[in-house]
Amino acid sequence: MDVRVESICVRREFAASPEEVWQAFTDADALSAWYHPVGFSTPRDRVHVDAVVGGRWAAAVVVPMDGSLHRFQGAYRRVEQPHVLEYSMYYGAGEAPIDEDGPSHTVVVVIEANGGGSRVTYLEYGLLPVGQSALAQQGMKSYFDSLGAYLSR
Repeated sequence: MDVRVESICVRREFAASPEEVWQAFTDADALSAWYHPVGFSTPRDRVHVDAVVGGRWAAAVVVPMDGSLHRFQGAYRRVEQPHVLEYSMYYGAGEAPIDEDGPSHTVVVVIEANGGGSRVTYLEYGLLPVGQSALAQQGMKSYFDSLGAYLSR
């Protein structure tokens, strides 16, 4: 399989304050409520957030079509409340341990005040199989649809 460094960027405006968006990214209950594509789920007992530099995060997404589990985890590298989060992201399927010596992605989330709401920019970059960046971009847009529904509740 050919891989190369790829990046995706998703920007979205929300009718929520930067503090509300920050809470959605840094509170385990909130992350469980939205951190998945539309129609998928993230069980609360599979989410961990310690949003401090060096702190760990983890989340697992359940695919409803086949019940498969897709896990993500990493460590926070930059935490500037309520505007910037940067963290590593490793991926694993099923229950097997995730190899953090393998390829990872870097994620940077920038939250800016925008009128009465917020503009959120999500940048992710790292090794991806050739041709996967468009699918990753589409997937993250669906995550942001879930985030929008969560923030609108």
